[in-house]
Amino acid sequence: MKSSKKPLPNQFTIYETRTNLSRLLKRVENGEELFIANGKRVVAKLVPAAPAPQPRKPGSAQGAFKMQDNFDAPLPDDLAGYFK
Repeated sequence: MKSSKKPLPNQFTIYETRTNLSRLLKRVENGEELFIANGKRVVAKLVPAAPAPQPRKPGSAQGAFKMQDNFDAPLPDDLAGYFK
């Protein structure tokens, strides 16, 4: 990589980024955040991608709460009025 005075140790010019993209991406994979500058102005930030969410497992909350036997009973008239 070209050595030059940079405001941040993790800031690279567009030329440096293009020339060393594979190396810079390895750094990002290891958790670093890197900045790309056009001249002295930062124009982009390279950050690690968020991991893909895990698929939900049906029944994973089984036993975590208990429903009352009358959970689906009609509401009392004074309370039912709020839902009309």
